[in-house]
Amino acid sequence: MKRFTSKILAIVALGLACGACGCRSEITTDYAYNALARSEMLELHYPGFLVGVEKRPRIEVSGPDGGYDEGRFRLLDPGVPRADRRNRELRDVTDDPEVALVTHVVSFDSDGGRRSRHYEYNAYDPASGSRNLDYGDGFAALTKLESALADRVAKEEPTDVIVIAMGWHNDQFESIRRFNVIVENVERAASGQDFRPLVLGVTWPSAWFQLSENRLVEGLVGHVGSYPVKANDADEVGFTVVNWLVNQTLPRALPEEGGPRVTVIGHSFGARVLSRAVFSAGHLVSPVDGARADLFVGLQPAFSINRFIDGSGVEGSPYAEFAASGIPIVMTSSMSDTANPMARFATGAKHVGGEPGLKRARQHPDLFCIVQWVSDSEHSGRPDGCSGTRPERVTVVDASAIVKDHNDVLGAPMGRLIWHFMREH
Repeated sequence: MKRFTSKILAIVALGLACGACGCRSEITTDYAYNALARSEMLELHYPGFLVGVEKRPRIEVSGPDGGYDEGRFRLLDPGVPRADRRNRELRDVTDDPEVALVTHVVSFDSDGGRRSRHYEYNAYDPASGSRNLDYGDGFAALTKLESALADRVAKEEPTDVIVIAMGWHNDQFESIRRFNVIVENVERAASGQDFRPLVLGVTWPSAWFQLSENRLVEGLVGHVGSYPVKANDADEVGFTVVNWLVNQTLPRALPEEGGPRVTVIGHSFGARVLSRAVFSAGHLVSPVDGARADLFVGLQPAFSINRFIDGSGVEGSPYAEFAASGIPIVMTSSMSDTANPMARFATGAKHVGGEPGLKRARQHPDLFCIVQWVSDSEHSGRPDGCSGTRPERVTVVDASAIVKDHNDVLGAPMGRLIWHFMREH
């Protein structure tokens, strides 16, 4: 029902806009025409893998007929805190005529300074243009990824595995570009210290009408109208595919002891995807013992701070047991982040990344450790306040000194902030 209402609102927005403006097409050169020029943005600049998730109509996909896949995911037992509400969320976000599935897994390697890539799995046949959209094949690809990832870790001995996802309205080109920039900034911050990352990037369908030549359709409906639907999609992808990746693939692929540190980094809705995954291991039919992520870093997260506060918000406080996970959590916020204020008025959500979330966190010092990030100069940054991330409290970084808007996460200061907290683990 939630999905249906969200899409109806988007359609109404389009109808009102077309009635007012006539939906006159404006011809421009768009992504579809300059993909070759942008092709380097489809290359990870680091050894690693890319997992591509798409959403397709269920009638086109071989797999589950409706809702979540009961062969791989399950409802929480009644004894689990807030099980009814959390189970309802899982059912709501997967109750959709479209299903999220893995369509490609790409391996990136470096040999003598030259980058190369090959497909571990591809649902599309490049020669014929045909496609094989099979839900189960996507999960078989994640099982294959376990072996490939284990081999790469044994061979290359990376110090860090970085799982990373971007947010709303970022296509695959832009997501990969941001993966590269963020990791490059962390690498610069780690200069002189041992940092050899292996990157595991996740791209997901976070936008509508990215290839539209109609500015009205792309801007008003594709951007504004897609927000509630893509919020649900982020949770669906986190509950399912990325839950499997973080809580099944990684633990099976990496050594139990002495392996690389695992840092999970998400921006905006990407933080929504990855946080939902981190806290959804209980929904796996065959869970793997022990958490594998060593640190979660949310950059300007686009989800409510109430997810961590027992009894707050409309989502049933799904992250209230964060301390039991044993995973240190760091999230940035900024008084200058004013993205999507309508979310607060429409749903009561106090997004972590903005002023409402930051103020709410300050009201709960038992749950949140507030760190004031001070930018001393162009070349340094330091935390001021409580220090040391601990699983029993969420670290919320007031990064107003370096974050001037919601997307201001690609600069060198953010790389230094991320490296500061990675160094503690």
